[in-house]
Amino acid sequence: MNPFFWLFVMLIPVLVFAAKPEDSAKFRTWRLIGAILLGYAALNAMIYSHYHLGWHDYEICQSQFADGSLQQHPECGKPPKGLGLFFYPLIGWVFAAGYAGLCEFAWQMRHRRTIKTMGGHFKKGWFANFLIAIGTLIFVIYPICMMVSTLILELAS
Repeated sequence: MNPFFWLFVMLIPVLVFAAKPEDSAKFRTWRLIGAILLGYAALNAMIYSHYHLGWHDYEICQSQFADGSLQQHPECGKPPKGLGLFFYPLIGWVFAAGYAGLCEFAWQMRHRRTIKTMGGHFKKGWFANFLIAIGTLIFVIYPICMMVSTLILELAS
């Protein structure tokens, strides 16, 4: 298992839950930005290490054949494709932001009584609401739309 996967899964919730409702709004916003940036770095490290380890395994498998050149041996499978190396650096931040948004939503649910007792002293930032919206869109609404469209296509054929 890729260690960067576990870093991605554990790092964002740890950073999000490190704040208390009594902390300043700036601190809470900056910890979300930090969680997104570190999550983005862990996600890209996960993709790059998976790609390079895949090539390493493929080359080791190919080297056991004595034909002298790298050929497509069916025993080795196919070499890894590099599309993710282009795709994830461009929009990988969206997944990190969505995951941070879900963690922020869980943080707000966990501290809702404290937030309620603070009343007007707790300032809920627009950035946190934006991340919650992204998280809901990516991890809740999009999968539901994909399942419904797949079901419709199955029923139509």
